[in-house]
Amino acid sequence: MARALERWAYKNASQVIGLSPGMCDGVIRSGYPSDRVHCIPNSADIDLFRSLMTRGKLSGV
Repeated sequence: MARALERWAYKNASQVIGLSPGMCDGVIRSGYPSDRVHCIPNSADIDLFRSLMTRGKLSGV
């Protein structure tokens, strides 16, 4: 059922955005036109999530 929904969504989409190169490749392998697939990687700035300890702010604690 999930595959049928996926095919329906691709068939009815004017463009598809993948969040990784692998996702985009999978959409293209399903038969969706490659010129209508766009890759916009989902990312995060991991430095924002590092603890003070790993940034050296609490050395010696």
